[in-house]
Amino acid sequence: MKRIKLLPSIIVTLLILTTLVAVVSAQYTYPWYTSYMIQNIGSQQASVVVSYYDANGNRVTGADKFLTIPAGGQVTVVQYTDDPALSGRYSAVVSSDQPIAVIANQQTAPPGRDRMNSNPPFASYTGFESGATQVTLPEIMYNWYGYYTEFFVQNVGSSTADVRVTFYPGLAGASGITSTASIPPYASAQFSQKNMTSLGASSDPHKGRFIGSAVITSTQPIVAVVNEHNEGARKLFTYNGFASGSTDQVAPSILRGHYRWYTSLSIANPSLSATATVTITYYADNNYSLPPEQRGTTVVKTFQIGPGKALTRYDGTGSSPTMDPNLSDLTTFTRFFGTARIQSDIPVVAKVNQENDGGNAEAYNCIDASTATQKVVVPLIQSKFYGFYTSLTVQNMAATSGVLTITYTSDGTYSLPTNTSFTVVRNIGPNGQYNSWEGGLTTTGDVFNRGIFTRFNGSAVIVSNVPIVAIVNEEKLASGADYGYSFNTINVTP
Repeated sequence: MKRIKLLPSIIVTLLILTTLVAVVSAQYTYPWYTSYMIQNIGSQQASVVVSYYDANGNRVTGADKFLTIPAGGQVTVVQYTDDPALSGRYSAVVSSDQPIAVIANQQTAPPGRDRMNSNPPFASYTGFESGATQVTLPEIMYNWYGYYTEFFVQNVGSSTADVRVTFYPGLAGASGITSTASIPPYASAQFSQKNMTSLGASSDPHKGRFIGSAVITSTQPIVAVVNEHNEGARKLFTYNGFASGSTDQVAPSILRGHYRWYTSLSIANPSLSATATVTITYYADNNYSLPPEQRGTTVVKTFQIGPGKALTRYDGTGSSPTMDPNLSDLTTFTRFFGTARIQSDIPVVAKVNQENDGGNAEAYNCIDASTATQKVVVPLIQSKFYGFYTSLTVQNMAATSGVLTITYTSDGTYSLPTNTSFTVVRNIGPNGQYNSWEGGLTTTGDVFNRGIFTRFNGSAVIVSNVPIVAIVNEEKLASGADYGYSFNTINVTP
């Protein structure tokens, strides 16, 4: 699985969606827009240029943004107000003379509301440094109990990309369905499954439904982002397409019945000729999992995944129509809080959906174990920020305990106070997790507990003496339930 590589001079491509004219937005009253966060992880001030491209690949004249970001600092661009001249769907290229990390948030903008006070649903994804001529999407849906997908493909090559998408059914769906498009350089194309009735299975038990994977091939390097949406439940998951696979991956957050939270895991085989033998090892934590005698235990399951196909494991609880005990690997737990390791004889790709029955929907890409390092950068951390807060989950990839040194830095625009840094030191157990819920509802979290911020919007850098990986959940209390985003952090070499 390819991770972002941070070089002395870097270009990060983003699928920037401003006033999104897309199927996912058709069922919602408010227009969609994007905000994005750029973190300078270099040792010197960064000069950054953001260029926007329309659907025809034309650079939008006069829309370039020129940003200066101090070493270790972060800039947030809220397009609803910061880019008022843009209206429609665009892609973007972010160029910098220093190493940077970028994430983008998709959200709605209720008219007349504070520009930071958006309504759910929300979703996040991580910027790409480069593309590939084959990209795998491990979870694609049509009419899957209210869920549909759409994905956006951006051409990051130098000439027009001829793109072909082949859909592979997993639990349900028709075979042999394809889509094609020609995409100019730096432009993006939308592929929606909302009206693709041809994807539906022809017979029971899931007649008229599709859940599976897709493989995109192209004559030019491309990147892709997938939205999974359920309009009735106001849920939106977003994940990055995979340029390559890995034989050893980790999922830092796996849940079942954890205060109404649960996860689903999708694993796809990018090979179009070989079957993958995949072993999933689940690790229960020592504090929250139930019953108590199950704490610290492991569950091991092995599966076969055919060429191009995807495997779904679903550990939801309750009365969901998609709940199938045959899809669950954790039925011996009344509550599971832990992680998973995914190992395969050939490279595969994997992603996780996190959700709860109160409305939250978040997704992240599983992480190639070989990319674990002793330094991780986090482009966005929030606390008491217009109702938003973050939860940072760090996983120790070593069998020995470690020490984490986390440096938080507030931004220069929205935080109170601005441009302020502080450091905390935390222990992490062997193969264990460290979680810091940054607060906003109660007085907890590394940021909240400092007592110096009335509003925090910034970034973090984690340095450890053991190899680690991490993800972030960004959440908001709205209508009595948490709604949020998830994104992958970025591993770098110290």
